[in-house]
Amino acid sequence: MISILVSFVLALLGFGIGLSENVLSVLGFGMEATLDGISSALVMWRFKTGKKRNFTDAEAAALAKEARDARRERNSSVGIGATFVASSCMLSFSAAGRPKCSRSLTPSKGLAYVKS
Repeated sequence: MISILVSFVLALLGFGIGLSENVLSVLGFGMEATLDGISSALVMWRFKTGKKRNFTDAEAAALAKEARDARRERNSSVGIGATFVASSCMLSFSAAGRPKCSRSLTPSKGLAYVKS
């Protein structure tokens, strides 16, 4: 639970700093921290103990638990996959919208960025 909270705090910091300073790598870190937090929350939800229900026999209880576990596994997998796709789309569009720069070394000034 603490790691989820820390992940979301880091995500907020990454997004805030990345957007305010226009730094794509920090924005990517914020998205990675978001993915980590969401994935951890979905895994915790996946293995959460179910509510107490009354069944006619042990076989019906086992079948209901199996169906519930399968639904949760599928839903958590889809949720994690959707966050990865959303992250990659956001970072791809952010990178595509940035001006292209090339690096050139000059002996007297070191590493310089030149717009091409």
